[in-house]
Amino acid sequence: MGTQPHDTAWEAAGRDSSEAATSPAGHNAADSAAAPQAPATYPVTYRTGESHQVHHSYIWLGPLTATLAVLAAAVGYNVSTRIQLDRFLEEQGMAAPLTMVLVGLAGFVAIYIIVTLVYVLAWRNMRYVFDETEFSLYSGIITKRRVHVPYARVQSVNHRAGLVQRLFGVCSVSIDTAGGAANKAVRVPFVTLEHAERIRSDLFVRKAATMADCPDKVVYVDPAVLMQENGTLPAGMFDTQAHRTQAPASPDELARQRAAGQAQPNVLDDAASQVASWRGAFGGGVAGMEPVQFEQGLTNKELLLTATTSSGIEVAVVTLVLMGVATGIFATAFDPSWAMGLGAFATLAFTAGIVLFGLVAGCIAIVLSYGNFRVRRRGSRVEVERGLLQRVFTGIDLDRIQTVEVRQSFVRRCLGYCEVSLGRINTNAENSGQNKNQGLSQTGLVVHPFLRVEQAEPFVRELLPELAGMPEMAQLQPLPQVALRRGIVRNCIWRNAMLWIALAYAAVQIFLHALPLLVGSIPEIGSVLYAVDSLGLVYYIFAVAYTVVRAVSTVLWQRGSGHALNRGYVALFNDGLRTSFTVVPRAKVQSGYTRTNPFQRMSDVTTLVATTAAGAGHTSYRLWDVTESQGAQWLAWLEPRR
Repeated sequence: MGTQPHDTAWEAAGRDSSEAATSPAGHNAADSAAAPQAPATYPVTYRTGESHQVHHSYIWLGPLTATLAVLAAAVGYNVSTRIQLDRFLEEQGMAAPLTMVLVGLAGFVAIYIIVTLVYVLAWRNMRYVFDETEFSLYSGIITKRRVHVPYARVQSVNHRAGLVQRLFGVCSVSIDTAGGAANKAVRVPFVTLEHAERIRSDLFVRKAATMADCPDKVVYVDPAVLMQENGTLPAGMFDTQAHRTQAPASPDELARQRAAGQAQPNVLDDAASQVASWRGAFGGGVAGMEPVQFEQGLTNKELLLTATTSSGIEVAVVTLVLMGVATGIFATAFDPSWAMGLGAFATLAFTAGIVLFGLVAGCIAIVLSYGNFRVRRRGSRVEVERGLLQRVFTGIDLDRIQTVEVRQSFVRRCLGYCEVSLGRINTNAENSGQNKNQGLSQTGLVVHPFLRVEQAEPFVRELLPELAGMPEMAQLQPLPQVALRRGIVRNCIWRNAMLWIALAYAAVQIFLHALPLLVGSIPEIGSVLYAVDSLGLVYYIFAVAYTVVRAVSTVLWQRGSGHALNRGYVALFNDGLRTSFTVVPRAKVQSGYTRTNPFQRMSDVTTLVATTAAGAGHTSYRLWDVTESQGAQWLAWLEPRR
């Protein structure tokens, strides 16, 4: 095949990009989004109907992991049998450790050979094909499988590479469709980074052609020719303009973003840039992708505080403080002697050392996980890429975004920072019960783990200009004053488990103290009552402190919480020691209703509930104790519009 057809296809695609980028001044971007111009061609790098196998490292790298897992299970199984084997070897005059090592190596080699043979057969039967209307994945040795993925249903294409995979430049590609958790994502294992990027690009190009009802315009271009001429596949080659909402950011604009801290690198980006960009032994060249419209990273300060203010770190610190208080009370209550106190605090110091070691290790793990963090807007998708040792790439299509959520933990609220995530429909990776896309919470993809609160709304508007009309915090309708009384009763009494446990414990104490009066003198009852009373004292202190914290959080909740409605969005804000601000586009509300119990009816308040498809199945967002008139507005907002 000559080079001229490829050049023609590329020039045609380039003309489309240039015409879109150089539109006359005053041109309305919304008009372009409403009526996109179909490109002359849709260039792809995989021939239609041509079969492709996954990378050959699947044969020897996959069995390595499986064999180590089998040996780990074998080592941990039946300890008594291994002890008997050691005794037998000693009786025969053999060196037990050396013999066990040799037996272990022989077992490893034998298992590896057997598993490798299975993987060879699996590799020979595993291939993927780009058909005219769908992507197909073939697999299976005895039971043959063919998974169909229509291009129109492709929502996101992600890839993930562990440490060993990164060394060899391979990764696993996960293709998410429009289903929920019941639909498993199609997983293509062990493809090179170049092929992973080409698979992602070709899927979205073919989806754009399918949505534009012009699959006949899909044109194959030879990636080898383009690589030979350009060194890499040209950036923007796959930019179909089908879902473009605005022109790509110019180099000057990207420089402005970096100067404003929006694309500022952190210390790990500079110190480990080669590690972050290294493509491994078989990675291949960089495939062409759509131009970046917006990009932002983490500063040094944000990276450090992301690690030290995570929810796991908060829990560990609170646990350490409670342990210190409990140990001090026990040391004083049971035996105020010097020896007992010293032993108690020595135990506390040892436990605190373990907790602190875990804190440091956890912080390092989070720093490595978010090293070289980047969030990008590329075409119609939001991409998040992060991690040094284990690199994770996760993308989400605009159609798949269900909510925008801004959350604050207690520490982050005190510091004035928050986490921004996008609610999305979760899918399970093929052949796995767990979601393979790290960076995902139960309901969303974290697009910025540590951002100043006042920068959250501008950040969302730059990342998702389509959401320019979403409500702001200043537009929230507040809760009525009666919500404070109801919140105190609900959170500090009815839903306060520690209070009810304290009441039950008090009943047990009263019974034990009254028992001698009922049945007569009981030997050793005094020491039992002393222990019960001491434990009760510790628990009552914790219960009172916990109730006070819930009361303070409830006061903050009533003062700051609220909701806002406009034509296209609903926003729910739940304030407190932890805060949650959720914006739901009207089109993503699967169901909405009000719920009123008898006590709420006595106070003329109700609860707003909005349900979306985010998470595994669905996710409901609630705001308690709004007025009846606000509930009526919510129900009227939910009515279909003509």
